[in-house]
Amino acid sequence: MTAKRRFGQNFLVDRNVVDRIIAAVNPQTDQTIIEIGPGRGALTSLLIDKAKRVVAIEFDRDLVRNCVRSSRPRLASN
Repeated sequence: MTAKRRFGQNFLVDRNVVDRIIAAVNPQTDQTIIEIGPGRGALTSLLIDKAKRVVAIEFDRDLVRNCVRSSRPRLASN
C-alpha cells in the first residue's frame, strides 16, 4: 500500500527501529497500549503479542481493512 500524502503518512519499515521502539515501550502483560496511526502494523503485531490489550486508532480506512485482515486471528471483540 502506498502512503497517502494527504494524511502525511510515513510507514515504519526498518525492523531495527521497530525493535528499539518495542524495547523502549517495554509493554507488559497487564497493560493496555494505545497506538495512534498504526499504519501497516509494524508495531501493532508485536504489541498484540506482549500487551494485555492494544487499541489502535487509524484514520485511513484502507489501512484499517488491512490491519483487521492481518490481525483477525489475534483480535478479541469487546
